[in-house]
Amino acid sequence: MIDATHETALRVSPPKSRVWVLHPAVRIGFAALVVALFAASYTQPLWVTRFVAPQYPYGLHLEVYLDRVTGDTGEVNILNHYVGMRPVEQMATFERSIAFALLVIVCVSAVVAAAFRRTFWQVLFILPLVLFPLGMLIDLYAWLWYAGHSLDPESALSMTVKPFTPKLIGEQRIANFDVTSTLGLGTYLQLVGSMLLAGAAAVGWRLSKGGCLLLVLFLCSPLSAQDSLQQQIDHALPGATLVVPPGTYREHLTISKPITLDGRGQVTIDGEGRGTLVTVTGAPVTLRGLTLRGSGDSFLAEDSAVKLEGADESVIEDCRLEDVLFGLYIAKSSRCAFRRLWIGGKDLPMPRRGDGVRLWYSDDTTLEQIEMVDSRDFIIWFAHRTLVRGCRVSRGRYGLHYMYCDDNRFENNRFVENQVGGTIMYSRRITMVGNRFERSRGPSAYGMLLKDADDVLAQDNEFVDNTRGLYFDNSPQSEEATCTIRRNLFALNDAGVSILPDTRRARFEENSFLDNLVGVEMIGRCDSIKNTWTGNYWSDHVPYDADGDGTSDLPYRPEGIYEDLVGAHPELALMRFSPSVAAIELAGRLFPITQSELKLEDPRPAVRPTVRPRATERDGANPGILATAAALVMLPGAASLLARRALR
Repeated sequence: MIDATHETALRVSPPKSRVWVLHPAVRIGFAALVVALFAASYTQPLWVTRFVAPQYPYGLHLEVYLDRVTGDTGEVNILNHYVGMRPVEQMATFERSIAFALLVIVCVSAVVAAAFRRTFWQVLFILPLVLFPLGMLIDLYAWLWYAGHSLDPESALSMTVKPFTPKLIGEQRIANFDVTSTLGLGTYLQLVGSMLLAGAAAVGWRLSKGGCLLLVLFLCSPLSAQDSLQQQIDHALPGATLVVPPGTYREHLTISKPITLDGRGQVTIDGEGRGTLVTVTGAPVTLRGLTLRGSGDSFLAEDSAVKLEGADESVIEDCRLEDVLFGLYIAKSSRCAFRRLWIGGKDLPMPRRGDGVRLWYSDDTTLEQIEMVDSRDFIIWFAHRTLVRGCRVSRGRYGLHYMYCDDNRFENNRFVENQVGGTIMYSRRITMVGNRFERSRGPSAYGMLLKDADDVLAQDNEFVDNTRGLYFDNSPQSEEATCTIRRNLFALNDAGVSILPDTRRARFEENSFLDNLVGVEMIGRCDSIKNTWTGNYWSDHVPYDADGDGTSDLPYRPEGIYEDLVGAHPELALMRFSPSVAAIELAGRLFPITQSELKLEDPRPAVRPTVRPRATERDGANPGILATAAALVMLPGAASLLARRALR
């Protein structure tokens, strides 16, 4: 007798697996995705090869597309000529001419295959998708074999290079070249597309719930997941140029191989206020068209926008560095070039800011057209033969700070509203030409400070509206050295030139001193014969030119009791415009009881200014000043109008 419970269980059939049959519209959409993969393969290289040799340390590369060959084709053709190979453009010309038409046929076949339910027609129309990438690889290998086995016996190196077959994938040694070959992204897109459509057809377009979910994840993951910028750099071949897709990358990059990153002005690397954004070590790197934003603020880690260490011959150009502690931090990286950069510091008190540019132990460096705002210093230390040209530094501490640097040159720069426009310390043979130092104001502010500097040439510069235009402290310091100050403009400064007693052998030639409170300030006891003054123009001098040769027949000797007092007691400068000072000067001229100390003598001063101010950029007008000026102009008219009404 059978148990009732067991009998009931026997009558219950096992549960059927739930199977979904995809709707035709879904199948066509799935096929359209495969078509998109094949279409995208047209824009990507199918095969990439790279050659590295002692004469090409950064390598040559070729990229083979469906319809073209790009890369260093000209240089490779020259090498092919020597070994007897045909130019790369003459290979597979027929295949490239029909490639686009074949790709269209393949895409149409994918859509047609999805429309059919019968296996025979599906296989028939899916077959071109499978054969297309395979046939392409077979054809490429055939051409590689032909190229290596049809060498011209009359070529220059025919006796040294035997017939060979370049590898389709992998590394090999050909003559003195190390060759690395890989499949390109275009080939992988085609292989993935053909396998997806063939796999779906193999199960008759029938998928379980889990299989459908896995398929969706499989399809979406390679399309939606984009390699990070660091991964793209890691996968790139040495010497490659990586055109970064537009967008914002919240990453911190480390580069240790020669590579070019080109953002074309549409790429931002955002450090989100942490660490150094780009660190380069031991390899020449080119960064172009990038915005680097938001470094950390740690002085201990020296957080920077770009940090180069041992990266000789690197280039950074056309980039913006925003909200960074240190902008460019360059250490032991010689023969580098930095051009057309904008550097903005963090919104911090001056002592907490980092340096916009810090150059250490890096010789033969060029810095051009750099605008630096609200950073601390522009530092060049222990670096020889550097060139700084066409830069603008404003609202910093030291506009330019040389220390222990020889044979350097800076020209046509502008330093505005810095605590010190520029400083040259413990350096030799520095040339400064065509620069403008302006509005450095404060108790310790200078347009330019020379300290223990030898053989400095300052020519055609402008020192305008500073507390002190040019400050000398023991310069030159060597017995055989000198400093030459020629054809410079000193205008509207409290003191055009300030000189400490240890300054000697400085030569001042053909400079113009216009409307300074004091043309030359001697700090402490001075010796007028230590330095040479000749042919300068002094706006406080009354010239007499009898022979009309442009030089005064009367020497220029600035003498004044008050100036002597200020030299001995600098705090008396606060009383410069007081009535008591005017009375002292008048009494000294009327009753010359004592003779003031001779600070300098220019025996043949110029009658007319030797230097005229150059045209410069106009700073933005201050609305408050304009409103005040307008009110002052209108005030007399308003008062007159009110008076007339009151008298009526």
